[in-house]
Amino acid sequence: MDLLADTLDGMRGAWAHLFDGAAEHRLQMLVTPLRLGGVWLEEPRTESFRADAEYFYPASTVKLLAAVAAARWTRMTGDVAAEAGPLLDAPLAFHRDDGSVLATDETNPAPGHPITLRHCIRRALVVSENEPHNLVYDFLGHAVVNFELASMGLTDAVINHRLDDPRPPAAHRIKPMVAVTLDNCEVEFERREDPPISSGFFAALRGTKVGTAHMRHGELIDAPMDFAAPGAEKNRVRLADLHSIVRRFAPGTRAMDRSNAEALGVSVADHAFLRRCLSVLPRECDAPRYDPVTCLHSLSQSE
Repeated sequence: MDLLADTLDGMRGAWAHLFDGAAEHRLQMLVTPLRLGGVWLEEPRTESFRADAEYFYPASTVKLLAAVAAARWTRMTGDVAAEAGPLLDAPLAFHRDDGSVLATDETNPAPGHPITLRHCIRRALVVSENEPHNLVYDFLGHAVVNFELASMGLTDAVINHRLDDPRPPAAHRIKPMVAVTLDNCEVEFERREDPPISSGFFAALRGTKVGTAHMRHGELIDAPMDFAAPGAEKNRVRLADLHSIVRRFAPGTRAMDRSNAEALGVSVADHAFLRRCLSVLPRECDAPRYDPVTCLHSLSQSE
């Protein structure tokens, strides 16, 4: 069965101009049927159309990658750094270079409204907020985020920067000092500046200069935006790799859930938590609680 081919054939009449100019429109598709005739497929086959033919900016999809990286890292280090309690739920305090400390999140209904990785991940995935994603990135740091992605087999993926943050590239490799409270004891993770990831990730990419003009620091630049500018490369993940991660959160049997959690390097409980964040409607979320106005505002501020 060629599901994608059959689907594309059925679309060509109304969308012929899109397919005829697929390269111009940077059209890429991937599809993996997981169940046919009510039966789960043990070895589902992925079909593709121009997948990774040129660079695409992953935008907010990197939030899922960072969330998985955080779940992997906290599971790996929990017995060493957080014997008294789970790191995903530990209160965090971010110490900024200007001397300020960020330690509370009023959207967290827990006593004291602490910032936790779990709550940041919920906010980042349920309504795609940038700020909590950036805090996950700040907690792990540039090097750890990308180490975890590489350890998952995403060797072509790199998260180079926070979202909606106009600071220069070097600033995105600085991890602030973070204090973690575990069983009333405080553990400090020191401020760190990580080296840049090799620009070789972008060497073979096509289509990294996009558009005819772009804005930079409020100024109109009359030239295409270069997403692979040396020293200022944007985030990068292959469509096939992103697709493989999303597949791991599709509904399935308990055996499939265990297998997917193992493949991602997270616990079954954390896998279920991440899938809940990806699938719950904002109005169904209990922490944070969203009303329609809040949801619209959050979405409008997301990248």
